[in-house]
Amino acid sequence: MDHHLPAAYQKYLDAAPERQIGTLRPVMLESVAEGDTGVLVRFMGSEVHAMTSQTVPFGEIREEHME
Repeated sequence: MDHHLPAAYQKYLDAAPERQIGTLRPVMLESVAEGDTGVLVRFMGSEVHAMTSQTVPFGEIREEHME
């Protein structure tokens, strides 16, 4: 069964390049399942990493750009 994503997550996915969706969506679903963590997306050169984070409120996404 698929979980309903918060509006901010769906909006982020809608704007994300197709190649990143496979990285982002599972973490967003994990966030929904946990219900108390948001999503942190790290851009490291050409790579994108996503993880749930207790420092990000549920339903929100924060980006970090690493050089």
